[in-house]
Amino acid sequence: MLDPIERVEVAVGAAIAIRLGSKDPFAHLNRSLFDAKFVMGSNSLYDRWLNKFDTRFQQANDPFILHHKAKYGPNSPVPFG
Repeated sequence: MLDPIERVEVAVGAAIAIRLGSKDPFAHLNRSLFDAKFVMGSNSLYDRWLNKFDTRFQQANDPFILHHKAKYGPNSPVPFG
């Protein structure tokens, strides 16, 4: 069972994913959609976040992710989590 903080975290993550995904399923790959402080620099928070997410996505063996990769290619849609 989720505690109240986890419920809020999941709800906020879902809201962000829905908002970004409604603009573009690959909106998270577009640096211009994020705050300048988040994407600034050669090893920005954005770069580290995207690298961590992409690594997890590429290593995932979940059937949904394997299907997505086979049908749509190696890029992940907007992350939810």
